[in-house]
Amino acid sequence: MKQTVIYTILLFALLEMGCNKIELDPVDGAPVFMANIDFDSSPLDLKAGIDGFYMFSSFEKDAHDVHIFSGEFAKKDSLDGQELLAIHIRDFQQLGQGSPNISQAINKDRTYLFSSDKTDTVWSITLDTIGWGVDFDANQSILPPTPVQYEWQFSNFAAISDTVGFTNFVFPVFPQNSPVQMTVSAINNSCSSFLSKPVAADAVTPTCDLNMDVVFNPSSFNPSLSITAVPTGTLPFSFQWSSGSSSGPNYFIDSLIPGQLSAYVTVTDGTGCSTSGGISTIWSPGTVPNICVAKFNQSSPTPIVDSLFLPVGSSGDSLQFSGVTIEYNTKNGMHFSSNRNSQAPSAFVKVIAVEDYEENELGQKTKKVTLEFRCRLWDIHGDYRDVKSGKAVIAVAFP
Repeated sequence: MKQTVIYTILLFALLEMGCNKIELDPVDGAPVFMANIDFDSSPLDLKAGIDGFYMFSSFEKDAHDVHIFSGEFAKKDSLDGQELLAIHIRDFQQLGQGSPNISQAINKDRTYLFSSDKTDTVWSITLDTIGWGVDFDANQSILPPTPVQYEWQFSNFAAISDTVGFTNFVFPVFPQNSPVQMTVSAINNSCSSFLSKPVAADAVTPTCDLNMDVVFNPSSFNPSLSITAVPTGTLPFSFQWSSGSSSGPNYFIDSLIPGQLSAYVTVTDGTGCSTSGGISTIWSPGTVPNICVAKFNQSSPTPIVDSLFLPVGSSGDSLQFSGVTIEYNTKNGMHFSSNRNSQAPSAFVKVIAVEDYEENELGQKTKKVTLEFRCRLWDIHGDYRDVKSGKAVIAVAFP
């Protein structure tokens, strides 16, 4: 509920400061305006309407005819030394006359840099995708009770060998449908198996896949080996076995002859997606052969990004279009600001969402702005606090 006396005091103080700054009252229910900051030492959680905090929206034009749009979490009776958080966003242009274009000044597609009082070089970051990394995991394979070796073949690149069944490969282009073959072999050569399939666009929906169920029947009269191909993909499936059979998913080797037994199959689904798999084992009468069955899954392709830092100007430039400053007063009165030094290349500030909001108590139009950021804040002595991650929903006023 607005209080006439307090409102009059605030308005008088603001007129004295020459700043269009007045609070937006907390609303009933869930707070609209909030800030969540993960400092290096402790978290900060502010909500307008909670613990006496309000969201103050304001704007001003500096001596260089650049508008500054601000949102501030503070208490209504805030005095120097009390906790507050303020975010200031500079316009993207000088404007001697007329009203600023707020939709251009604050939007999701604009690049923002941190303002700085220190004369230094401001760098922009150019991101270039140089490849796509995919993790491959073969630990679901069926293995013999002896040590094994894995070999990975990625298209025309050199094979990669390992003994743990896990590897990562960086493809030069987005790898969807690129063939990958993994072979697992017992070190003593008692069995081996391979699986070849295309890389999927994501880990959740594989393009097509193949599993093989292998069963040895140790009948003393007629021992046999049965293999069932279990494909994943789009119906219908066609099967082509190494023996020339194309009758279906089941394959039998009976009347076993001592020595090496092997079979492989290629399965094609209704979209033309193909997978291949095979097994090989050594059998002698009166024994149960070792069985290897190759299986592997993948992670979703992740872009590998190369960062190029390019100088775009001096941070000491008084204009600093689209510059952002974050200020924080601690409970014990220490003032920290993001503009007291140059930020590290890893610092960023990004507008996530912008929408119209209700007028403030001066009748000024406001925008509700959601930002994410990472930066460093310094006090006047050079001590600093790192914002590991921050998100704020603020209101800014504009003419």
